[in-house]
Amino acid sequence: IVRHPVELLFLLLIGWGAYDTSKVQFNASGPVPGLKNDAYFAGFSNFERHYEVKGANLRNRSFAFGWEHRLKGGGNLYVLSSYLRNQAHTVMNGVPYNYDSVSKTYTGLALNLASLNENGPNSETTREVADVTASFEQRINTVFSFRSAANIYHSHKYLFNAGSGTQYDVLKNTLARGTVAKNLINEDGGGFQADLVAHYKLFNDATD
Repeated sequence: IVRHPVELLFLLLIGWGAYDTSKVQFNASGPVPGLKNDAYFAGFSNFERHYEVKGANLRNRSFAFGWEHRLKGGGNLYVLSSYLRNQAHTVMNGVPYNYDSVSKTYTGLALNLASLNENGPNSETTREVADVTASFEQRINTVFSFRSAANIYHSHKYLFNAGSGTQYDVLKNTLARGTVAKNLINEDGGGFQADLVAHYKLFNDATD
């Protein structure tokens, strides 16, 4: 991200591949028309793919927008907001172990069950995070400058039928089911930091 760009800059990437994989990314930054002391940043990305397991797919999407304003007296204010969503249907499970329930021993991997969809097409694990960060910088003189920043965020994780089994009983022809989960986990937080920074030369201008 170029801080306070003097001209419009943009990037567009489009890609695709095996397993119906697709990716789109777009970034743009530049001065705000009509406002000589303001600049912006905007970004978007989308990624999606499928797997050999039937019904399994993954989607990642993100957005970001930033605004920078130069204040009188050399100060600088920058605000950036972003959003990320990670969504997986049919949560991927590992290959279960072959288990002998009589001898109570494991006898290898059940490779024939490697592509089995244990959770069904409606299972889901979704994570979302949204945050806002604001930073302020002010040069006091040729030596000292003041910098501060604050951040707030909210995130949650949604689980539905996201458990899977790891033990296949070769004698009973049964697969031990994992814990079935259905819940919503929320989290909020934030932080603040302020610094007084000194920058000066040492050893007869040999180093900063």
